[in-house]
Amino acid sequence: MSVQAKSIPLKHREKVKPKFFHKICGCGPDEEDFPEFTMTLGAHCKEYFMPNEEWNEYRFSCIPETVDGTSMISPGLQLTGKGTAWFDLVQLYPDMDVKSFVNRDNNDITIRITTVHKGTEIFYTLDGSEPTQSSTPFKGNFNIHTSAILKAVTFKDGVMVGYIERPFVISMATGRYVEYKYKYSTKYDAGMKDGLVDGILASSDFKDGRWQGFEGDDLDVVINLKEVKKVNEVILRFHSMQASWIFLPVEIKVLWSADGNEYYEFASSKDKADGVPEEVNKYTYRFQNDVEARYIRIFAKNIGACPEGHSGEGGKAWLFTDEIIIQ
Repeated sequence: MSVQAKSIPLKHREKVKPKFFHKICGCGPDEEDFPEFTMTLGAHCKEYFMPNEEWNEYRFSCIPETVDGTSMISPGLQLTGKGTAWFDLVQLYPDMDVKSFVNRDNNDITIRITTVHKGTEIFYTLDGSEPTQSSTPFKGNFNIHTSAILKAVTFKDGVMVGYIERPFVISMATGRYVEYKYKYSTKYDAGMKDGLVDGILASSDFKDGRWQGFEGDDLDVVINLKEVKKVNEVILRFHSMQASWIFLPVEIKVLWSADGNEYYEFASSKDKADGVPEEVNKYTYRFQNDVEARYIRIFAKNIGACPEGHSGEGGKAWLFTDEIIIQ
């Protein structure tokens, strides 16, 4: 977090000047005034600053509490001392960031890790363990071929000043082309046309940018696996947050085709698990026998409109989904 700030010039805080300021504005400063200010990013992330008479950028870094790979922050700026100070341009930006790119030739994901801290080294792990300065150093973009939990840190003068966590899931669908019958909302695009096959799972927060939303429309997509493959499982995830007009689908169908013309519904056993009310709901379709499929069609019917008695009664309901996993 950073902010531009300055205070009343120090020369005006001498003991001979207070009467001048009291005459002009009825305020200080006097020899006891110290216009200290505080920046916070949550209960355990706090830093104090004393601005001088020139505009300067004041910044600090902190590792907030992380839930499901998402940092939960509550930024705050407060003049905690006595005196007068001016503030401008509050900025929030990640100490570290991860960019990923799907590969159209295979199911690989290319990963790039960056940090705002200059002259520091990044270390990472892919097995979910906590990285240290003894972990693998990041030297440039690298590929992952299987599902992984990426955790990365950066150190400055021996002190950890950045941390990021990102789970990736790789399946036959990763990096494949998706054909939409109904367009997703531009408000919730999850990365647009690759949002359902980019290997990135959404968190329980529907505003995290990883959920793809359909307002009043159904989810009806076809995934082209590029060639005929043996398929035995499809995993889908949907969000439910009725207070925000987000409802689970009232019907789900998973179909397959070898040629893209004739589709057959899977004879399968379905499990609905790993979900709690108002959050992430996971549906796993396990097939009785492997099928030889190149095209997988996913149809999930939107409830259409908020039901009677709902605060948004009659308004268009949302259907939220994220990564489609095909094994």
